[in-house]
Amino acid sequence: MLSGAAAMQIVGLFSTGKPLPMVVGMATGALVGVALTWITHRLAEAGHYPAIDIEQSISRAMHSITSPEHQSKARQLKQLFSRFERSRDLISVGAYAAGTDPVLDQAIQLHDRIEHFLQQQITERVTMGESLGQLTSLFD
Repeated sequence: MLSGAAAMQIVGLFSTGKPLPMVVGMATGALVGVALTWITHRLAEAGHYPAIDIEQSISRAMHSITSPEHQSKARQLKQLFSRFERSRDLISVGAYAAGTDPVLDQAIQLHDRIEHFLQQQITERVTMGESLGQLTSLFD
């Protein structure tokens, strides 16, 4: 974990009308790691706050500041979310046959819970512990 003196610094924010990458560095006197966070207009226009595209966003520091369990659950969430998104058209037109792909079946089953987990009210504050508890409970 980073020390209490660690600060999040916004290193850059690029606005192009396309997804907005936001590079965030975690500092403890020296740059420890960088996270690339994609903010998308598609999500913002759909009322999804925060409008972070988790498929495009990455963190090189996550393995240094989170537990292996946290990393595993985050990977599982991203895999299920991505599988659903790649199959969204098949699902929406009824062309996907349940039972064909067990991972997609789980993604469909958990989709509403995952969407809820990824959103919050603009005034809502959640601690890291609360967030990890919510992430873990998605798969219970």
